[in-house]
Amino acid sequence: MFDDVSLQEWDPFALTCSSKSQTRANTLQRIEIGTDGVWEMQNEEGVLYGKERLYEFIRENAHLPASEISSRLYEVLDRFRGSGGQDDDVTFVIIKVQ
Repeated sequence: MFDDVSLQEWDPFALTCSSKSQTRANTLQRIEIGTDGVWEMQNEEGVLYGKERLYEFIRENAHLPASEISSRLYEVLDRFRGSGGQDDDVTFVIIKVQ
């Protein structure tokens, strides 16, 4: 939905994503920070969720409130994992500033 999403990897353990979009007179900025357990989540076949899927998720949901993005990401990761086990922590924080 937003074409101006900027994605930056700060180190091997964190990813920060932000977007700035003009809406009326306000500039919105959103930042997601997550540990590698988010994109290293594996499904039942051993396939990683991956950064590209995460980037696409962020782009598709950038217009939503932070709480909704968080809920949807949790649901998406849970569905992706299926009945596979969780080998790593999955931690993420979503912040929206107006």
